Amino acid sequence: MYIHPDSRRGLADTAPLLLTIAPLAASFGVIGIAQGESPWLLLLCSTIVFAGSAQLLALGLLAASAPLWFILLTTLVINSRHLLYAFSLTPQIQPLSGRQRALLAFVLNDETYALVSQQPPGPGFNRYFLTSGLTVWACWSLATGLGIMLAHELTGQLSAELLSQLDIIMVLTFVSLIAPALQRCSHWLCATTAALSISLCWHWPLGSGLIFSALLAISVALLAERYRPATMAYNEADS
Repeated sequence: MYIHPDSRRGLADTAPLLLTIAPLAASFGVIGIAQGESPWLLLLCSTIVFAGSAQLLALGLLAASAPLWFILLTTLVINSRHLLYAFSLTPQIQPLSGRQRALLAFVLNDETYALVSQQPPGPGFNRYFLTSGLTVWACWSLATGLGIMLAHELTGQLSAELLSQLDIIMVLTFVSLIAPALQRCSHWLCATTAALSISLCWHWPLGSGLIFSALLAISVALLAERYRPATMAYNEADS
């Protein structure tokens, strides 16, 4: 079967990341079943919503009996980081049609962004982006199904305390992907602000400290990006 070279590169670069994506998706299925959620609801959430960390966060809030409006607000704030992703990729995706941009927006995720943000603009960018995104989407959906089946097989054998610790995979995945991608001053300011803020606000009820930290970090990054061109121009004028 013929595979375009750009698609082949996207698949090859994404494949190693599946080793961290699959356990995270499987843990979503296992934890969801352990909490009594419908298997079909979990599968639809992974295939249609495809929100990664926000799905695990929503499960935690459901377990804490958080109100629906708070769950929706929290997941919205967490996923708002994709706005920053989209802004940074504007030069590459601007020439594409509306349908193409919509498809790429659906498959955009942290792992794919970490890869495509390092790719130069060109005719192969679209294929690379789409292949990487679809690969992550397929892995996330399939691994969720495997997690659901695993939960049914091990019913009563996995403690709730053990299941609650599986989300450490999410943290390790983000750290491994974010660290190499911190190239601009705004990136470092965003990451540092988020880390400092959540270390002070982690104990706030119903994950509100996470919402506050995310909003604060995003605001700092946007301000840094807004004033970066003016600062650079000023420095160039002085030199």
